Amino acid sequence: MSEVNNGAAGILSYLNNAIGNRTSTTRDVETFNYTYNSRSEITGATSNTDTNYVYDYNYDPISNRLTTNLAGTAYMLS
Repeated sequence: MSEVNNGAAGILSYLNNAIGNRTSTTRDVETFNYTYNSRSEITGATSNTDTNYVYDYNYDPISNRLTTNLAGTAYMLS
């Protein structure tokens, strides 16, 4: 775990997995968790305090992000 004191923003704590991908960020009582696929592309992000903060990311076979889903609404990328 790493921590950074940003003064007025408070203390931010970070956790990374064995290959260096950030798996969580915590400030005060809010934690954001991140998931990755086998190519280390981010596939999801959630918040423990905001049930609307649910991101899902989808990619094509050559790692281009195709869609971002936020709380069930899909956004196509071009």
